[in-house]
Amino acid sequence: MSTAVLHDPLTEAARTIQTAAGISTPSAVVGRFSPLPYRSPFHTVVPGPEYWIYARGNSAYSFPMRRSFLGHKAFKGRGALSNPAGRFDALTVEQADDGWYQEEVPESLEETVLPDAARGIVTSNDSPDVGFDVSINPYRGCSHACVYCFARPTHAYLGLSPGLDFETKLFYKADAVKLLEAELSRPRYVCKPIALGINTDGYQPLERRLRVTRGILEVLARCRHPVSLITKSALILRDLDLLAELARDRLVSVMLSITSLSDEIKRTLEPRTASPLARLRVIESLAQAGGYRSGSWSHR
Repeated sequence: MSTAVLHDPLTEAARTIQTAAGISTPSAVVGRFSPLPYRSPFHTVVPGPEYWIYARGNSAYSFPMRRSFLGHKAFKGRGALSNPAGRFDALTVEQADDGWYQEEVPESLEETVLPDAARGIVTSNDSPDVGFDVSINPYRGCSHACVYCFARPTHAYLGLSPGLDFETKLFYKADAVKLLEAELSRPRYVCKPIALGINTDGYQPLERRLRVTRGILEVLARCRHPVSLITKSALILRDLDLLAELARDRLVSVMLSITSLSDEIKRTLEPRTASPLARLRVIESLAQAGGYRSGSWSHR
């Protein structure tokens, strides 16, 4: 039988906390997550009807969105071929086959979307290697599924995998507009160009429905605040009215990333992004609209 075995390096500590909480301890640490975790002052103990799991993960993210796929498999429209554990996981998960039963491998992976309970919206940095001081990321995770994405490891901070989890377990800043208005209204706020959608693409497919990036742009346009964007999506043309308005006062810079003009290479490296031709048409439309525009090229 194929099972997922959880190896806990802190089993004795878990038993101590569990005993203090009055939770019965089974002989194995294999089971399902419970939606109602018990909180200790130091760790999270998750009781269930039959089993429990002890972990240090961020329960606000990892328990509602636990890893559902183990092993290696190529899924249509997905960039990653596996779902490795996050680097901060206290538990490691492995497959074990006892020769009796093999669990079916899913043919596709559904996306799960949850609101991100962020307390702030503008992130600052002082790195000499980064070309901007402040940024806003409307989403965590990205269904564009680019295999080379530098943001994949950040999903480990949520207790999730940088592999398939990064492409299918997505979070959005539900209160982005409210938080941004509060930030810009602070008496000591210093206006600097905001880089929008840097860690993950602000115009990934989820934006078509949730319109978080659109809401942020509306606030920036109303406040006449400078902003720069980079994307691989043709969806940015939906917001051409706002971009043109900002461009008239030279307050916006839009960049399109074009990795290759080959559709085949694009499908391998960037499965769910706009085609190279569509991106070229976006550049053309932005150029016709006027204002700042540029293209980031890496064509081989």
